[in-house]
Amino acid sequence: MQKRRYRDEFEQSGSNSAGLEYFKERLHVPVVCNSTACNRHLHLCQRDRKGQLSRHRRGLALYMVHWFVEIGNALIQHFGGHALWTVPSGTAFEIMVGVGIEINLMFAIAGIAVCKLMPKDPSQKILGINNRLAFTVSNAALASILEIFLVHTPTFVWVYGWWGAFPVFVTVYIPFFAAACYVHDWQPRAQKLFIGSLFFINAIAFIVFAGIFKWI
Repeated sequence: MQKRRYRDEFEQSGSNSAGLEYFKERLHVPVVCNSTACNRHLHLCQRDRKGQLSRHRRGLALYMVHWFVEIGNALIQHFGGHALWTVPSGTAFEIMVGVGIEINLMFAIAGIAVCKLMPKDPSQKILGINNRLAFTVSNAALASILEIFLVHTPTFVWVYGWWGAFPVFVTVYIPFFAAACYVHDWQPRAQKLFIGSLFFINAIAFIVFAGIFKWI
């Protein structure tokens, strides 16, 4: 119907050069609009894809640190006689001495969840504190407090008397959430290098300590 209308307008304008230019100009309008819309749609799709990849990298940063710490805890079990923390019961599947499938899945998404709540501007302050530092410390503190309640159940145990909320806060959860919150702002190459290096270390540790020596 639109093309017929343009053809009728062209015939009314006469078959001169002015009428031909008028017809071309009118016919070209929707083509230009469609092309612009397609370009904008592709740009939004690419930006969304980059955003999703960036969020996944944040999650992997925390997840790789999580496995590095869990391997260290399992090695303490082997060399020291007992791990710093254990999951003796209540898990559907115990992966290592200190981690079950439920805890593993929680930390698989923890980094993504925290970074989605952070402001996009890394220089923005919360109560006078840089928001990246504020999110790192507050989430580490929250996780440590939750662990206090968890150890009062049969599903989680702090083995040594000196191992409690504060050591967990400093040596476990600060590295966890610092990895997610600060890697968030790195260039993609640096993010990949950090995650890839930790993945390589963790994989070699699994092969050597679990596969070969059977220590963990």
